[in-house]
Amino acid sequence: MASADLVQWRLCWKVGIAFQAKATGDQWTCAKCANVIHTDVQNTGFKSVFALEAADCSAGHCKARFNTNQWGVCFTCNYEQVLRIAKRQEQCFTENCRRMLVVQDTIIKTHPILDEMVKT
Repeated sequence: MASADLVQWRLCWKVGIAFQAKATGDQWTCAKCANVIHTDVQNTGFKSVFALEAADCSAGHCKARFNTNQWGVCFTCNYEQVLRIAKRQEQCFTENCRRMLVVQDTIIKTHPILDEMVKT
């Protein structure tokens, strides 16, 4: 991996960590693959909410459709997802929508944890 790629990947990893949320309840659904995740068996109780909180397609499907209490992105689907969204290579999770997800800059710029994480 080239040095510039590593820097970009590291930044995306930090952003991804900042958008981990503790799952509430016994289960939630992955917005990408639609698998139901049982928090006590299949994971540690945390889920990625970056695509649901800090990204959206131009039609606003993610914000309108996905409640982060019931939805998240599973570990498998989350692999390098922040990087794919940043490069506009991740398609909207809504059925039949071909739009690419785009990072919502205002969410990133105002995130309370990211300011400190990105500096290090």
